[in-house]
Amino acid sequence: MNPANEHVVQLGSGIIHPSARPMEVVKDERDEWWLCDKGVDRRRDLARQGCWRCGEHAFTRND
Repeated sequence: MNPANEHVVQLGSGIIHPSARPMEVVKDERDEWWLCDKGVDRRRDLARQGCWRCGEHAFTRND
């Protein structure tokens, strides 16, 4: 899923840890970053789909 208005962003080059399930980082219309299950519907509410807003968690450094 790659809408025409979406920009691909390279996030770091550190150590990659495999997750228990496929995940992806997405940016919403307010320019907030979210960690979601891969294939999430970006047009629907991300929180209701089980995504985590990155700014609310300690795993981000540059929010």
